[in-house]
Amino acid sequence: MADFALIRIDHRLIHGQVVGIWMKELKADHILVIDDPLAKDSFMQRIYTAAAPPTAKVEMMAVDQVIERWNEDQFGSGSYLVLLRDVDTVLRVWKGGFPIKQLQIGNLAAIPGKKLLHKSSRLTQEHLDALSEMVEGGVEIFCQAVPLENKVDLRKLG
Repeated sequence: MADFALIRIDHRLIHGQVVGIWMKELKADHILVIDDPLAKDSFMQRIYTAAAPPTAKVEMMAVDQVIERWNEDQFGSGSYLVLLRDVDTVLRVWKGGFPIKQLQIGNLAAIPGKKLLHKSSRLTQEHLDALSEMVEGGVEIFCQAVPLENKVDLRKLG
């Protein structure tokens, strides 16, 4: 079974912070991006893959594909950094049976006119409300942009 070193919501997906900091910190050798639109867009897949470290195996899959693969072989072996674009996607994959014990909120897309509960992640009350089912289901959820930043437990916000 694969080791999911970090499962992170970050609307930017593969970008400098992920490649330059998190991949090194985690010593992960795989990047799994779970995103339905990206799984269908070969052009954007090439762009994101080009941004990844050359030593990392990069996979981009739709939610249904991830759940199917998890049920088949638990993603085999390797250490994975898992990236998801938004809260809705993480909820769907978790409800589908993908194992999430911890979830890091890195950077959510801005919601104009909404009050931020955590500035560096752009977490809003609407995000918090949506993630509450996962917290009640035993998932540890926290905001953290970079490894040197302290984790902020989701239950302490709102």
